[in-house]
Amino acid sequence: MSAPVGGLRVSVRGSNHMITKSVLYDVILDRYTIDLNFSIGGLHVRGEDYARLISPIHTEQLRIKDGPSGAMAYYSPQFNVLYVPPYMTGAHPYDKALLLHELTHAVADYKGKNIYAYAGEASGYIVQSGFQMAKGFPCMRPDGSPAGAMWAKAYEIANKHGLAKHGGKGTHIKKAEWLGLGSLINAIEGYKHLTKDYQYASDGIAA
Repeated sequence: MSAPVGGLRVSVRGSNHMITKSVLYDVILDRYTIDLNFSIGGLHVRGEDYARLISPIHTEQLRIKDGPSGAMAYYSPQFNVLYVPPYMTGAHPYDKALLLHELTHAVADYKGKNIYAYAGEASGYIVQSGFQMAKGFPCMRPDGSPAGAMWAKAYEIANKHGLAKHGGKGTHIKKAEWLGLGSLINAIEGYKHLTKDYQYASDGIAA
């Protein structure tokens, strides 16, 4: 599969670099992403679902913008915008893993799928962890902090379901698993607004 990557760039005002669409295409067309096939919380995620994002990225129906100073990357289903830190280059596997996390939220949005926030965030952290493992980069050390405990659980689930080795092969991540991971995510500052009943509303993305 080929992607329309030649010379496509997004200028971000106030940044010291150019954020390229081709970085997102590289993540989408990475062998790891292509092989993904799993379900969680009523959402079935496959490599081809990420590939469908290429067109809206190309036409800027899904846009890239600088996020607030000090913020990590995040995706807004309301505005179809992927916000990225000004310092992110996309060169390191950790950067690409984080982008894959956010693109997983975009997949749910593209499908017009409302999903419980616990399941949505769990899916992002699970594929992020699996990508890092597949590329030989370990998770954050489980040091007893809320973030450390969350990462350890995400890696445990990704490893159990084969998401680091073969993309999952259609595996189903059970509700008890994503609820457990979701509760650990909820304990982290910045995610405390999430509850078991809170859902991310999706209105789809025009291709």
